Amino acid sequence: FYAVPIPFSWAGSSGIFLDSASTAGTRIEHFAQSGLIVVDPFTLRAVFSATSFLQGADSLVGPDSGLILSLYFSVSPTSSPVDVPIVGFGGYSPLFFAEAASYSPVGVAGSVAPIIFTCGDANGSGAVDVGDAIFLIRYIFSDEAPPVPLESGDADGSGDVNVGDATYLIKYIFSDGPDPQCF
Repeated sequence: FYAVPIPFSWAGSSGIFLDSASTAGTRIEHFAQSGLIVVDPFTLRAVFSATSFLQGADSLVGPDSGLILSLYFSVSPTSSPVDVPIVGFGGYSPLFFAEAASYSPVGVAGSVAPIIFTCGDANGSGAVDVGDAIFLIRYIFSDEAPPVPLESGDADGSGDVNVGDATYLIKYIFSDGPDPQCF
């Protein structure tokens, strides 16, 4: 197997919260298991792990550059972006282990800017209506563009955007169901 443990820490104002991490659209998205295994919001540290059980060259992340992990943060609404430096911690840098080698990647600092959105307004029209449910169905089943931000489509607050969100919106709009509750 091929394991990728990635310890990291972040800094910034007290209004920054790590929401999630994802390998979608990255060089390691094909790995069988991945996720945050430790998150400490008090010391602003976490460890992400991804494991591939494939054999041979299919299991490897070859030499090259490119995105391997996306980190998603929430910030309190502010008028300007917040710098979020990402570094290793406790003397440990993110490491990649392979059958024949190990190497340390270069971390790239980023910034977080608040995105104001209405929960359930998946199509960005400014209102929660049946068009949002249709937009979600097209996104889920026809590979059309996702909601921006993706969280605006998580109407049922499950943490995922799926057909349950479209159903939730239909109940909200037509059956006086509960208000959308984005994750």
